[in-house]
Amino acid sequence: MKKLNKKLSALLICLFFFIANDSEAVTRGETLHKVMEALSLPQWTGKSFSDVPQGHPYGKSIESAFAMGILFPSDQFYPDLEASRAEALAFAFMAMGWTHTAKTLALYHDLPRDIPPYLAPYVVLAETAIPKAPDEFIKDPKAAVTEKDIKDLSLWLKASYSRGITWNYKLEKSGLSLVMGKSGVGRPPQEWIIAVGEKDNDQEANQLVKKLGSRGISAKAVRSDGTISVIAGPYGNYFQAWLLSQVLPSPYRGAPVLPQGGERKSLFWAAIKVPADRCFIATAPSIGARNLPLSKIAENSDSIGAINGGFFGSNRPIGTMVIDGIPVSPSYADRSAIGWNQRGQAFFGNGNFRLYGKNKRGQSFPISGVNQPIGEGALALYTPHFGQFATQVKGPGTEFILKGGQIISQRNAQGSNHFMGEDKLILLTKTSGPGPLADTTEIGLKIDWKDPYMSDADQVIQAGPMLIGTGPATTEGFSPSIINKRHPRTIVGWDGDSLWWIAVDGRSSWHSDGLTIPEASKFARDLGLRLAVNMDGGGSTQLWWDGYTVNRPSDGRERPLPYGVIFR
Repeated sequence: MKKLNKKLSALLICLFFFIANDSEAVTRGETLHKVMEALSLPQWTGKSFSDVPQGHPYGKSIESAFAMGILFPSDQFYPDLEASRAEALAFAFMAMGWTHTAKTLALYHDLPRDIPPYLAPYVVLAETAIPKAPDEFIKDPKAAVTEKDIKDLSLWLKASYSRGITWNYKLEKSGLSLVMGKSGVGRPPQEWIIAVGEKDNDQEANQLVKKLGSRGISAKAVRSDGTISVIAGPYGNYFQAWLLSQVLPSPYRGAPVLPQGGERKSLFWAAIKVPADRCFIATAPSIGARNLPLSKIAENSDSIGAINGGFFGSNRPIGTMVIDGIPVSPSYADRSAIGWNQRGQAFFGNGNFRLYGKNKRGQSFPISGVNQPIGEGALALYTPHFGQFATQVKGPGTEFILKGGQIISQRNAQGSNHFMGEDKLILLTKTSGPGPLADTTEIGLKIDWKDPYMSDADQVIQAGPMLIGTGPATTEGFSPSIINKRHPRTIVGWDGDSLWWIAVDGRSSWHSDGLTIPEASKFARDLGLRLAVNMDGGGSTQLWWDGYTVNRPSDGRERPLPYGVIFR
C-alpha cells in the first residue's frame, strides 16, 4: 500500500507539473504581440483583413504583422494555439526583418531534422547571432512557450534593438569561400509598391501603364539605374499590395512587392573570397543571348559562384573592359578599375587606356575606337565578345580579319553588321588605302595604360569610384545621389592574398538599407581590405553561389546583364 501511495503521489506530482506547465503556456497571438511590443513596432489602424476574430485581445498586433509583411497574406494564423519556442524565435526574427537571412541560411546549412524545416533556420540563427537568444529557446526549441520565456525573449529583443545584433556565416567549396553577414534590426516601411516589370523603351512601358490603368490599377513608369520600370502603387500595407499582385495580367501576375521608405537600421551582405586566378568574365552573347540573368550566366559557365560587374547600357559595358588581354570596350574618362591576371595578381587603379597596333615592320599606329564608330582617317578594333556582328561599322572602309595576330583575310567594308567568328577580330581602317596595314601579315595589339600599375592585367573592368586606393578619394564625376545616398552596392577588394567580390543589399528598411560611398569605404576597411573599388550597384547588385542567388536584388527579381564575373 505504501508503494502504491508513493506511485500515486509521484503520478499526482507529474500531473500537477503537466497542468501547471499547460496553464502557463502562451498562445501564438500573445507571443507575436509581445515580440512586436518589445521591438516597438507600430499598431495597424486600418481596415481588418486577417482571419482573426473581431475583438480578439491580440487582434491588432496580428493585423499589424500582416500589414507590415511580417506574416504572409495567404497564411492562417490560429492565434489561440500554443506557441512553441521555435515559433517564437521565427516571429522574433521575422519581426526584426531577418526572413531573407533565414531563407538563405536554409539553402546551405545542415538544419536540425527534428524541427519543422520552415522553423529550423530561425533556431540556427538564434544560436549563432550575437547576442544569441535565451538558452532555453536553443536547448529545447520544441517546448511550449512559457510566461518566463516571453519575458526573457522580450529582454533579448529589446537589447538587440537598442544595442544591435549581428550574424556572420562562412561556407567553403573547392577552395572558394562564401561569407555572409547581417546586422541590425529592420523597421517597417512607409508604403509598398508592386514591381510589375522592366521595359526596353518608353513606348512599351507606357503601354503597360495604360493596360494596368484600364483594370483600375494605378501605375507609372520610372527610370532607375538605367532601366525603365513599371510600378503599381503605392499601397499602405503589404497585404493590399500582395492581393493586387495576384490579379495582375499575365505574365506579370505574382510580381514582387517591395518596401518603400522607412527608418533604416539594418544591413545584409554576402561576399565570395577567391584567388585572382580563378576569376573570369563571362558574357551573355558567348552563351547565345544579348543579356541574361546572372544565374543563367553562372549555370552555363560551369561556375561555383558569380557576381555582377561594372556599369552597362544597351547591353554593352560602360567603360574599359579587357578580356584575356583583348580590349572589348573603350575607357570612360579616368574612372577607377579592377584588373587581375592568371598569375593571381590583382590591380586597382585608373582604368583609362589607349590602344595601339604594331605591324610586322615594327611600325606602331593608334587604334582610336574599340567596338564603336570612327571618323575618316582612323582605325578601329571590333571584337565578338558582345555579339559576332560588328554593328558599329559606319560607312565605307577596309576590314582586316585577324586570328591569333595573323591577318587571314581582307575585304571592303560597306555599312554595318559585319560578321566575325568567335575567335576572330576585325581591324577596320577608314583611310584612303590600307595605310600601316599594307604589306603585312601580322598585327600586334598593345594597351598603353594611363596608370602603369594596370599593365600586367589580363582582365580589366572599369567602374568606380575608388573606395580604398593609394591616393586621395574623389567622386570621379559621379552624381551626389550616387555618392551620398544609400544604395545596394557591389564592391571588389583585395586583402593582400585574395579578391573579395561583395554584394550589399539595399533599398529595404526591413531587410537592408544599403551604403553611401563613404560608408562603403569604411565597410571595406572593416573587412580588412587594403584596396577596393565600387562596381555597378542598385538593381544590378547580385551574388550567386552554388545554384542560388544569395542576396535579395532590390527590384525583387534578377536584372538581365550583358556579362558577369564568374568563379570556378
